[in-house]
Amino acid sequence: MRKQPMTAQDCGKAMRKYREDIGMSIWTLGQMSGVHPNTISNYELGKYGPSLVNVIALADALDISIDQYIGRKA
Repeated sequence: MRKQPMTAQDCGKAMRKYREDIGMSIWTLGQMSGVHPNTISNYELGKYGPSLVNVIALADALDISIDQYIGRKA
């Protein structure tokens, strides 16, 4: 059976969890990834989803896999 697709809100919750788990601010993540902090905040709030380029940059800055970053389970 096929799983339900992830929503922007689901991805945003997972993104925020990893950032907060390591005690990183949105501002610091923005500096490390090159993604504006306001944009990161909008992703975390589920207002819209990030582009693939931004997912890669943010996951790299947090030193986690893309699957982890978006909350996808294996």
